[in-house]
Amino acid sequence: MKKKISIMIFAVLLLFTAVVPSYLKVTGQDAYAAGTSGELRGVWVSCFDFSSLGLQDKNEKTFRTKVNAFLNKARNDNLNAVFFHVRAYDDAAWKSRTFPAMKYLSSKSSRKKTAAKTYTYDPMKIVIELAHEKGMEFHAWMNPYRKNSSGTYYNPAYNSTNDRVVKAVDEILKYDVDGIHFDDYFYNGTKYVNLDNKKVLKSKNKPSYKKRMKYVNKMISRVYSTVKSDRPGAVFGISPQGNMENAKALGCDIDTWMSKKGYVDYIMPQLYWTDNWGSQGKTKMFTRTLNNWTADGLNKVGMPVYIGLALYKSSGWTGDPGWKRSSSNLSEQLKMLRKKKCNGYVLFSAKDLYRKGASKEIANLNKVV
Repeated sequence: MKKKISIMIFAVLLLFTAVVPSYLKVTGQDAYAAGTSGELRGVWVSCFDFSSLGLQDKNEKTFRTKVNAFLNKARNDNLNAVFFHVRAYDDAAWKSRTFPAMKYLSSKSSRKKTAAKTYTYDPMKIVIELAHEKGMEFHAWMNPYRKNSSGTYYNPAYNSTNDRVVKAVDEILKYDVDGIHFDDYFYNGTKYVNLDNKKVLKSKNKPSYKKRMKYVNKMISRVYSTVKSDRPGAVFGISPQGNMENAKALGCDIDTWMSKKGYVDYIMPQLYWTDNWGSQGKTKMFTRTLNNWTADGLNKVGMPVYIGLALYKSSGWTGDPGWKRSSSNLSEQLKMLRKKKCNGYVLFSAKDLYRKGASKEIANLNKVV
């Protein structure tokens, strides 16, 4: 009888192994799945990190080596997800036939040439592959509206803008991504244009709060539907500013997103403060904003709430003396997140994992993890 039971258990284990994706079979690595009860521990890899990580203007072999080294570092710091910047200024970190290459990956980038004709290999595909090999999730981080670094944005009011955003999302979803991720760059520009730049809207003439949210929501719901139809297992989430009123002014309809289905799968506010904020260092800004985002009645659909943490401020920051007073801010913040039943955190940003001034914060955070 015991022999039969052992055979049955072995057969079930074989079946389980067959259906689990290969990138979740790494020994000793948490098999975190987005949207589950597992704790997400991620890092944002900004386009402004690419140079310091050695990713710009490299041949494929060197690019793979550099990405691999960074992912090993991230895993050693107990991180299980990367939020990789794939679209910063209407560009592409993948071999797009529509959008130009990112200048932060290739100095040969040109608005007159597509990424497919610029890259000799596919950067995003390589990062996805290596992340999954290490049991880490890959989330494609996008800025939907930004057109260039001088403050010009595509006007959220135009359907053609939404079409362009969805086109980029659709291209990315052809890859084995675990999610699509937007940050808070919605109505942040100084001027807004349509695709041919003929109709210009100045920042001072932006529509009302209500209309800003209406236009952004139209895009958000389309992206959500695209993700669910193109890659049902992937998630779509947004990382608004930590100050709720500022986030709403930029077009983030937080109340709707967290009370109705069909918009986002998770929310990830950026709580980039300590509890010693202000000139006197007496304002518990982190706790105050965390309480706002976890208040009873806000999250009516029970979506996961992750928190963006400011690794980049560790060791000192003007106006927030708490970063200089202590090297245990992040570890104490993680304890608070767990008490509030948040689902994890993401650090900003990748290059700070190597920064000497951040080393004590990271070490103390890892002790709590």
